[in-house]
Amino acid sequence: AFATIDGRGAGRDENDDKRIELSEWMDCRGNVQHHGFAALEGIGDLDEDMAKILFEEMDDNGGGMVLLSEWCEYLTKKEVERGTPMGDMLTARFEVQAKKPRARRQSTIVDAAHPSEFSKLSARSIRTTDLTDKPVIVAEAYQPGISSSKDLIDFVRIFAPYAEKNDEAMKMRRKGYSVADTNANGECSLAELENFISSTLLGSFVGNVRGRSLFALFRPSYIKAYNAAKAIKRNDGSVLAGTKNA
Repeated sequence: AFATIDGRGAGRDENDDKRIELSEWMDCRGNVQHHGFAALEGIGDLDEDMAKILFEEMDDNGGGMVLLSEWCEYLTKKEVERGTPMGDMLTARFEVQAKKPRARRQSTIVDAAHPSEFSKLSARSIRTTDLTDKPVIVAEAYQPGISSSKDLIDFVRIFAPYAEKNDEAMKMRRKGYSVADTNANGECSLAELENFISSTLLGSFVGNVRGRSLFALFRPSYIKAYNAAKAIKRNDGSVLAGTKNA
């Protein structure tokens, strides 16, 4: 949705500068009102004055433009305020079971300069979903809207199975974490997770062009998701080992 307004076109190209200016917002806001986010519903029907007020609300620092971080914070705020399933998920705290002791596995170092090697490792270890036309819903909380791009739908469809609330998804998350943690130290860096995302995308398409394109398109969002995951707490408010406050 952000990329659709930024640069006045879907995807990322030379016109995108990772920030939304008021003129871009006024011209293109209607193109994202059916993306599946509560904050964007009906924005194409707002008059110009209301649209400008909404822009100023998103522009948290008053800089005259909306950055990706401000965009994400605004969408999150509205999901929480309206009590949507996504809002509940974004504010949830989790009761985490105590880890069982496990034998330290041998480190599997993969040269980041040769992503094909990492892709082979991932392909042996990770089961990716089929790319079909059936609707995709993430964790019973988010479904791409009718105006969502094929890029978004393809990306979400590949990773949505990891978010399901069942035993099979739990197994996928555990196996995925094991593959992503290439140095076997029990923690994943942003670089390791980006390698995992890249390898999973590359393994989901014939050839490398589509996977690389999707990885680059959504890369600005990875650090946002990574930092949000680091901030997850238990139900009692205590921090988890490996999070930023631990």
